[in-house]
Amino acid sequence: MNILKFTSLNKPKLIIIFFGFLVVLPNLVFAEIPSQAQKKPLIIGTQNDNLQPTYDLNLAKTQVSNFVDNPEAHFILGVALTRINDIENAFKEMHTARKLAANQGGLGYFDKVINEYENMLIINPQNNSVRYSLAWAFYMKAYILKKAGKGSKVLSSNQDKWEKSLAYESQDPEYYYKKCQEKLQDIINLDPRDTCSKIYNTYLEANITGNLNQAIKSWNEISKAYPDNPAPYFFLGEVYLKQGNVKLSLQNISKAIALRKNNTKNN
Repeated sequence: MNILKFTSLNKPKLIIIFFGFLVVLPNLVFAEIPSQAQKKPLIIGTQNDNLQPTYDLNLAKTQVSNFVDNPEAHFILGVALTRINDIENAFKEMHTARKLAANQGGLGYFDKVINEYENMLIINPQNNSVRYSLAWAFYMKAYILKKAGKGSKVLSSNQDKWEKSLAYESQDPEYYYKKCQEKLQDIINLDPRDTCSKIYNTYLEANITGNLNQAIKSWNEISKAYPDNPAPYFFLGEVYLKQGNVKLSLQNISKAIALRKNNTKNN
């Protein structure tokens, strides 16, 4: 695979692209294209308009077209987009899901989604597509709880709606981050090839423990095992920037951008 050469890029443009990715990176998850064993869409529907948590991008887009105002439809599409490294659009869909959910029960809405996915796993405990979506649902709840604790403008603008949901102010976001990690680890145990779950699990561990050196070690190991996956390079770029190493940060972000462009071209 031919990697794009960065020496030919216009430096100011590269810096703009680089910082553009860093604006959204802390809120996002990077992932690889699913393995062949996981590409088939689910045949089990949820109780919410018969929506299906899936890695199948076309199915996820169809569900959004059919249920434009449904938060879970946008949530499912966001999850599917993380599997192909389309992080910017994944973030947009997750943001839309949060906004729509604010009008339909707030945190209570995501509790219902979590309950649905957990019940689906009881029926089909080997289904990692549902398990991955469940991990994201836990992440979404943790994220909203954490933002609420910081006086999020998103929550304050919908204060009356969110307060009708569960007592979110009394819940600990760290608990749900750990639940997310637990589900990701379950996926890794069932399918050691699921690099997506490994990368995101490392991301969560780094944010919870603050052990950036261990995160760098883990992402370097993943990048060696899967050299065509841009995700670990994005995260390495973020970590090196936090450590003040701008040179290594730029190198890794640049490589990630090139890999993603190359993967898109070849697909």
